Amino acid sequence: MKTLSHILFPIALFLLSLNVPAQSYRVDGVKRICVDGGLAKDVEVDSLVHLYEDSIKSELNRVVGRSSATLEAVRPDSPMASLWADILIETAQPLIEQMGVSYPVVSLANIGGIRSIINEGDIRVSDVFEVSPFENEVVIVFLRGKVLTKMLEHVAARGGEGLGAIKMTMKDGHLIEATVNGKEISRRSMYALVTLDYIATGGDDFGMLDNQKRSSVGKLFRTAIWEYIERRTARGEALVAPVEPRIIKCE
Repeated sequence: MKTLSHILFPIALFLLSLNVPAQSYRVDGVKRICVDGGLAKDVEVDSLVHLYEDSIKSELNRVVGRSSATLEAVRPDSPMASLWADILIETAQPLIEQMGVSYPVVSLANIGGIRSIINEGDIRVSDVFEVSPFENEVVIVFLRGKVLTKMLEHVAARGGEGLGAIKMTMKDGHLIEATVNGKEISRRSMYALVTLDYIATGGDDFGMLDNQKRSSVGKLFRTAIWEYIERRTARGEALVAPVEPRIIKCE
């Protein structure tokens, strides 16, 4: 797992960028510089980083909640991946209700986007950044059942992903069957898929989603995870992941 310093530096650079006055530059040439142990320190940059170091470390060490167990995302199915999929649906629910969407809502959380584990016990701000380091936004994709089925066929080919409101059976990388809220998927019916903008625009070869209508929830997934943990903490509840399998892999 990454140490605190691995995420301290990029956050410090972001904060520093807010204090750099806008200027115009002309590029006259390009020179390759090897960034290794032999590169001399820039005293000015180093002093600016140290200016924010204590406050950033304090914020990253802040406890936002507790986990009832160690969570790790693995294929084909895992409690952590299922929880991430459930957080996606809960995050999008206000917008879905506002839009008057009446058809089934499902979700997809890609395993590759979950970059760390969450250990049992205290959850700190740094843990949230480590588990979700990318600037991925939560989006809603509107698609028919035939496209949803193609998506699940790709999920099977990849060995599994985090699914919400979906159960499926797969064998040898092929989809055997799938249901949404216990019902068979209708090829012509509409569904609302909550996922990340990375996936919705064809990332991880989910190209079948790229040309579908979609709406942004207006929130980073990392923020959604953070807020979900804080809501549970406010109710005096630890983070608990669902344990019932959503993907069955037949041998």
